[in-house]
Amino acid sequence: MKKLKISALALLSVLALGACDDDGGTGPGGLRQGQFEGDISGSLDIGVAGDADSGYGFRPGEVDLIVLTDRSRNIEIALFDSEGEFIEGRRTIEDENDFESRIIGYVVDLDTGESFGSVSGTLDLDNVTDSGRIQGSARFTAESDDIDGDFINVDVVFNTDYAGSIDFNVSPSFSRAQKN
Repeated sequence: MKKLKISALALLSVLALGACDDDGGTGPGGLRQGQFEGDISGSLDIGVAGDADSGYGFRPGEVDLIVLTDRSRNIEIALFDSEGEFIEGRRTIEDENDFESRIIGYVVDLDTGESFGSVSGTLDLDNVTDSGRIQGSARFTAESDDIDGDFINVDVVFNTDYAGSIDFNVSPSFSRAQKN
């Protein structure tokens, strides 16, 4: 009888784990689709978590975006691929001040309006689906666009929902003001 209970519990556990795999709803770190989490350190020093969306900025295939929004802390993190669609693999996050940069990161403190543009980092995309959902992680250093020498380090994992067209207010270097 004891052996039967253990076998039944083991079977139930296997079925429960199998159900998690079948729904495709979890990504890096067990995140559900449409979620992100991570840390920002430096002049901003907080944990972040919230909504994760992917889509495009102007027309499909022109500028791909990943937008991570922590509504409780009013922080937005955006990753741009200026040359088209994100693909699986490791990519370099480049300096947002270089017009030749392909992938850049941006962070905005929505409470203060302070924005930070990427200096360097890596973007690891583990899974990019045909439906536009993206699972992966990003680690990058960014400098304030408002205060020289004000740096942050961003370390996030995400499992996006595909949102199609995403209206974004923060544009990379071609439209930003000069630093103070």
